[in-house]
Amino acid sequence: MRTDSGPLYLAALMDLYSRKAVAWHLSRRNDEALVRDCLLKALQTRKPNLGWIHHSDQGSTYTASGYMRLIRDAGGKTSFSAPGKPRDNAHMESFFRTVKLEEVDRNRYASFLEAQASLEHFIDAIYNQQRMHSSLEYMSPDQFESRPTKEAR
Repeated sequence: MRTDSGPLYLAALMDLYSRKAVAWHLSRRNDEALVRDCLLKALQTRKPNLGWIHHSDQGSTYTASGYMRLIRDAGGKTSFSAPGKPRDNAHMESFFRTVKLEEVDRNRYASFLEAQASLEHFIDAIYNQQRMHSSLEYMSPDQFESRPTKEAR
């Protein structure tokens, strides 16, 4: 994404079950630190059980040895899309398309902080709390996660 002060890069991690963007991070650099900081946020907020799966494309940031070690040390397993097959990671591709079409393309950001504040509002307040998904019985990700389970009914 572009700002008046230069390009920015967004990393995000989604809980595939609820389609919730559980963590995201914005940076001036598209490097391992971008995805690492995003993953650390996700691990802090979600505290996944051992054996959780991290699926991504085979980009250099996601295949970097330090990033792979962080996943492994946190009890996760890696899964990768086949090269040149974006449909293998369709949920994240759809998320980034939504962010681009519904937020980024509609705004011009003067600075990093302005872009960060706008993305925070869009992802945390609109995408996770208000945006309905047909795959979630037309609930938002937050509504879907907070619904009573069948066992509790």
